[in-house]
Amino acid sequence: KICLFALYFQSSPLLVTAEPDGTLRGAARFFEAAFPPEVPPAARALGWRGFIAWKWRPSWPDAFEALSGGGRPAVPPILLEIVLARERDEVRRFVERVADDFAFTSLVPAHFDAPVAADARAWRDAFQTFCTPRSTPAPPGPYPDADLAFLREFERQLVASGAIRPRA
Repeated sequence: KICLFALYFQSSPLLVTAEPDGTLRGAARFFEAAFPPEVPPAARALGWRGFIAWKWRPSWPDAFEALSGGGRPAVPPILLEIVLARERDEVRRFVERVADDFAFTSLVPAHFDAPVAADARAWRDAFQTFCTPRSTPAPPGPYPDADLAFLREFERQLVASGAIRPRA
């Protein structure tokens, strides 16, 4: 669950108990829902008095399985959707240079079990979205669209506000 939250912020199995709507009444609903009375006192004592702003749907193990992809190397969804998509050509050049210049047999990922057995092909596969020519439609990514929906909407809002530029 921590991996799903950290890499998607809000994946499809995550249900925000009461979405804030920008109003005072909406904020009150959010905080009432975020401090449910059924939280055991011991959990409340751990901090934030039992703050739980979301619930997990029963499908969360399936979402985690899709995220972990059987242990294959993968680029985290937030990097794919928000950061690297702006520099597609530079990412492709970087991926190719690493694959061509280094004879590696494993990678050490930043957030998961390590090391992961991987060669240049596995490295390229992790970045496949960036390694296809622009004239060719990018292959579908490794993550379900439902799990990327929040990040895509977040990106849209960042672009609309001028905080980040549109994808290249």
